[in-house]
Amino acid sequence: MSFEIWFFMNSKAFYIIFSFIIIISLVIIVLFAQSIIGPFNGINNGVKTGSSKNKDIFVTPAPDVEKTDRIPPLERKDPIIGNPEGEITIIEFADFECQYCAEAQKTLEEILKIYPDKIRLVWKNYPLAFHSYSKKAAEAALCANEQKKFSQMQNQLFEHQNISLLPKDIKEYAKDIGLDMDKFNTCFDGGLNEEAVSRDIAAARQFGVDSVPSFFIFRTNSDQGYFISWAATLNELKATIDALLK
Repeated sequence: MSFEIWFFMNSKAFYIIFSFIIIISLVIIVLFAQSIIGPFNGINNGVKTGSSKNKDIFVTPAPDVEKTDRIPPLERKDPIIGNPEGEITIIEFADFECQYCAEAQKTLEEILKIYPDKIRLVWKNYPLAFHSYSKKAAEAALCANEQKKFSQMQNQLFEHQNISLLPKDIKEYAKDIGLDMDKFNTCFDGGLNEEAVSRDIAAARQFGVDSVPSFFIFRTNSDQGYFISWAATLNELKATIDALLK
């Protein structure tokens, strides 16, 4: 066998062996990485997103609800629905131009009926940047809250989210629910709640909220609870609340 043939055959064998070693090494690295950080969970393109971190495995139907010890603080201007002294607190981050938020509101109304006097529902605004009118709508809701008509304004804004949330139309909704328009216009036109909305946005980002609606659910006197980052179903909310009431 000539030297050239011998050299070619041995070089080819060398590269095959070398390539095989590289592939085996990459497989080992990937398996090691997964053992540390866990498998990748893709985002469901629907309402619900999942995470493998801190899952609290309820028997059913809420296997993806996450435990959390990071609870956003409440502020003086936060609207509260239900019992202010309720045993269970639900903090909702939502956006008035969000269709899923409007649907979630109906579910929360059912929760308040199922657990009378047990729920303190706290609203926090998280108007998404690509929604043109939701930030001003959020300010309007807080202005209405100062006249103790947050729920009425909230209903108006959700009912008209696909019609108009222009400031001029929001003023018509304010009239329809019987607000003192002098006080409302001073608050709304003057942007007196702009800073409060900005604080809600900052809190959402600080506490890991990246979608709406999102919920923090916990016993009122506790600093631990659960986090749901989608428009939870009635059964999912009930399962979470029942776990806290045990």
